[in-house]
Amino acid sequence: VVMGGVKEAVVPNYIDLVKAQRSRAVHFPGLLLETDLSEVKDYHGLALASGDPLETNPQNKQHHKKRCTFLHGATAPDGGLIARAPRVLAKLLRAAVRAKELGEWGESAAGISESPEGGSMGPLANIDIRQLSIRVVELWEYDVG
Repeated sequence: VVMGGVKEAVVPNYIDLVKAQRSRAVHFPGLLLETDLSEVKDYHGLALASGDPLETNPQNKQHHKKRCTFLHGATAPDGGLIARAPRVLAKLLRAAVRAKELGEWGESAAGISESPEGGSMGPLANIDIRQLSIRVVELWEYDVG
C-alpha cells in the first residue's frame, strides 16, 4: 500500500483500516502508575545515553518537531524495555486484550462488517493478541509548534 509516496508494509497487511476507523476507541486512565512511568523514563534516559536517536532511528531525520526513540527492538540497549520493565509491558498487553473485547474489535463487532459466514467481524477478527510478540516499543517526543 502506498500512502503519500511512502510504502506502508505493516499495518494494512493484517488490519482493515476502514473497519478500524469505524470502531470505538478504548482507553484505560491510570493504567500505569507513577512507578511504572518512572521505569519507562529511566530506560528512556538509558536509550538516549547509548545512542543518538537520529542514528538508532534514521526516520527521525524526516520528522518535523517530533522524535521517536526505540525502547525495544534491534537498536534498544540492554535487552530493551522488556528486560528492564517487564511488568509495565505485561500491563499494556493485558490492556490490549481487554481493549479488543471492550472495543468489539474482534469477532463480535456490532455493525462494522458482516463476515461471509454471518455475524459481525471487527478489524482484529481472527487475531489472538496473546499470541503476538513485541517487535518494537516506541517513545515519541513532540516539540511545540
